[in-house]
Amino acid sequence: MLRFNRSIAAKLKLLNIAILLAASLLFSISFYAVSMSIINSYVVPQSVQSLETGAQELYSKLNATQALQTRQSGAGAVMTVESYLQDKVSSLKLESAYLATITDQEVAVVARNAKSAYQIGDKLPFMNEMQLAIDSHERQISGVHKDQYGVHKTAFYSIPGSNLIVAVNTDVGFIEQKSNQIFWICLLITVGVIAAGWVVSTLTVRKITRPIAELLKHSEQIAAGDLSRDLHIRGQDEIAQLAGSFRKMTVNLKEMIGQVLSTSNAVVEGSHELLHRVDTISGTTRQSARSAEEVTKGSVTIATSASENARAMEEITQGIQHIAASSGEVSDQISRAADEAVGGNTLAQNAVSQMNLVGQAAEESLRYVSTMNERSEAIGEVVSSIFEITKQIQMLSLNASIEAARAGEHGRGFAVVAGEVRKLAEQSKTATQQISDYLLTLQEDSQKSVDSMNRVNTEIVSGTELVQQAGAAFNELMDLIQNVNLTIQAVSAATEEVSAGSEEVSASVEETAQITARAQQMLQEIGHSAEKQLAEMDDHTLTVRKLNEEASALQQAVLKFKL
Repeated sequence: MLRFNRSIAAKLKLLNIAILLAASLLFSISFYAVSMSIINSYVVPQSVQSLETGAQELYSKLNATQALQTRQSGAGAVMTVESYLQDKVSSLKLESAYLATITDQEVAVVARNAKSAYQIGDKLPFMNEMQLAIDSHERQISGVHKDQYGVHKTAFYSIPGSNLIVAVNTDVGFIEQKSNQIFWICLLITVGVIAAGWVVSTLTVRKITRPIAELLKHSEQIAAGDLSRDLHIRGQDEIAQLAGSFRKMTVNLKEMIGQVLSTSNAVVEGSHELLHRVDTISGTTRQSARSAEEVTKGSVTIATSASENARAMEEITQGIQHIAASSGEVSDQISRAADEAVGGNTLAQNAVSQMNLVGQAAEESLRYVSTMNERSEAIGEVVSSIFEITKQIQMLSLNASIEAARAGEHGRGFAVVAGEVRKLAEQSKTATQQISDYLLTLQEDSQKSVDSMNRVNTEIVSGTELVQQAGAAFNELMDLIQNVNLTIQAVSAATEEVSAGSEEVSASVEETAQITARAQQMLQEIGHSAEKQLAEMDDHTLTVRKLNEEASALQQAVLKFKL
């Protein structure tokens, strides 16, 4: 019931409340807008007009001289002005009037009507209309403003030749009160409409959903299998017609389930007897199938063994023939290998002789290179001696130049000779330096050649030993090849004899395998027939068993209903 209420009932209530809320809000907003329009269009202009008329009369009959004297705080002038203001405020039905001075946007009251709430010396908030009245010497009307004394609309006049203004207030607080009253009236109307709509929607939805809830309860009882209870809903609407259809459906279900119950009992009894008979036949057929299967397995084993023996004999025969052929080929190859080994041994001996000759040539080249290295070192020593001699010649040429300079004119020729000698010494020094560099490079190359020849000599000695070892191995290989060739020839003869015997055995085994295969084929046909019969019996058994289960399930399902 709660779930039902949270669906249709709640939706209907929310729909009604939404419609009522929208209608009430539309009405309230329209009413508020119309009311405020009336106030702004008629009430406020009348208040402004009354203010302008009263303020003009008050200002026109005000004694400007007495008003100016109020700035000096003259007691007589202040009392006269206040009495005048009070008379006018009372006769013209104004709220209040006062005189104020404006200094640097500071407003101070200097006189007011006697019964006013303002006091002399009060500081009032500055408004732009005050300054405009002084500057333009014309009347200025302020907007609605609020202070500690109430809500006002004020007319300002300036006293010529001074910073005095005359302010006349009219009370417009009633406009704000009326606006608030209208707002609260609209709010109360909206709340009242929503409350009334909630009550009405609740009663309406309850009247609609109560029969539906009874229908739901009755349908749940039918779903649970209880058909013993009747449904009582009165009326002529669609819900009552639906209830009548439910009653007819219940009666029809009772009759149908009674017939199904009697039929299911008969089906269950017949399926039990049929299942027992099918189980007996299926057991007999399965026993026959097992016997045929065992015979088939035995024949399969025999046939498999015979086929495997035949294949094994064929493989043995082929292997023996292959061995015989391979033995002949191996014998031929060994003969060729023996010939190649003889040739290889000859080549190895020749290689040993050539390696010995190469070793001798390398030793001789090493001696020549060593001798050339020693001679290049000797040439280097000679070049060093020439270099020292060149230095001494340079020193002598320098001394000769010095002595020629001392001799003056007599030694000029000698100085020329000394200069030429010095030039020749420098050229000799340069050439000697180049020779020294070339000899140094030649010595380094000679040393590298000596080292390289030593390594070549070492490698040649090692290669000679390896070639000698290869020659010895070739000699041993020739002996082994000859022995293997004799053995393989003997094996080849024996293999040919075994091959002839294995061919006779293979023919006998193949004949046995063919006989066994025919017997196996006949047993397989018998086994297939038994398997087909067994499969058909299994299908019949499954059909009967399924029919029995369905009949039992139908009987159990029908028994759940209460008629």
